[in-house]
Amino acid sequence: MVRTLSDALNYALDNRPGDQANPFGAAGGQTRSPSSATIAALSFPGADTAPFLLLDDARLPGDSAMSRMFSLPLGQRAARVIGNEDVTLERSRALSVEIMAEALLRDKRFPRELVQVSYGDWNTPPMFIVMNPDMEDINETRVVTNEFDLPPKELFAAARRLLPRLDGMTRVALASYLAGGMDGLAQLFAICRPEVVMTRKPEMEALCLPDPLLKATGTLPGTVGIVCVDDQGVMGVTTAWHVAGNTGDPVDVNGQNETVGAVSQVQDIAFIPLSRPRPPTVSRKVMQGYGPRHQGMLDFEGAVTGKDSAQLVTVSPGLLSRDPYNRLTLQTEMKANGGDSGCALLEGQEVVGFALRNTKPGQYPEFTEWIWADNALAALDLTPF
Repeated sequence: MVRTLSDALNYALDNRPGDQANPFGAAGGQTRSPSSATIAALSFPGADTAPFLLLDDARLPGDSAMSRMFSLPLGQRAARVIGNEDVTLERSRALSVEIMAEALLRDKRFPRELVQVSYGDWNTPPMFIVMNPDMEDINETRVVTNEFDLPPKELFAAARRLLPRLDGMTRVALASYLAGGMDGLAQLFAICRPEVVMTRKPEMEALCLPDPLLKATGTLPGTVGIVCVDDQGVMGVTTAWHVAGNTGDPVDVNGQNETVGAVSQVQDIAFIPLSRPRPPTVSRKVMQGYGPRHQGMLDFEGAVTGKDSAQLVTVSPGLLSRDPYNRLTLQTEMKANGGDSGCALLEGQEVVGFALRNTKPGQYPEFTEWIWADNALAALDLTPF
């Protein structure tokens, strides 16, 4: 039975249509009519994909992305400049779906909250994932790559816009491909061959419960995230905005009566200055730039769940750069419980995100959603203590 987000993506890939694989993945043009209004809304009708045909299929030997990368000159160039072939391919896969997102979500042509991406790994391609609110049955999840029209000119313009917002190695990788113009962009998509998957958008619920570690008067309770300081040097802690309430609201932090100092509703984060000496802390950094390893295990400790780990499945498009005006999230297997809202998600010694919400009982696919910590903290000018 398809239950989890990972189940849904694997089911789609295992049952992808028997059409001949497009050498450019989702960037190769439409070969079938859109099967839903959701896909039609994303597509560019009548897209001209001719510029990509300049890249001869004969130059694309090999069944693996790594072999294709070393078969193409700009893939070789990127690997040589970065100095690590695994990192180069990892960043290339991420770029393929981030460029798609930049092109498709520009000017709010389509709701950002209905899109997730997976950067893929050795066994799975990068995926641009559309969460369809009209899909009733999770078993309708499917690959819809060949139902898309994505004009190379739109993708090239999106890549140019994305370039200055990227972190160091990802920027180097993209610059290496863009040095070849449209042919270079074709090489990037020929290497990575991203797929488009449509699945069901489930209803979600906040991770709150009575009698937790952190209690908010008149709202909902949850868990403290990290100890930090604001831009004035005031020390405090974070939790979810939906837990603490608005600026000036009273909140109880482990028996201390405090007041909410600042909030971002978009990022669902609240900063609570502490009037008493800071609690015991351990040193942690906030992850920036590329983000955690896809399909990797991440650790958290919630007021209700305690210590546990969860596998990363997908992320919001745009995670490669800060965007204070949009909520950036990560999706893991569903491991958190009510009362864990606001707790920190870690990869090693780095804070990755803060617990936000779970899929509601009986809704599919199941996953836990986390706020991307770097983006949320930047929205309030907070720095880990």
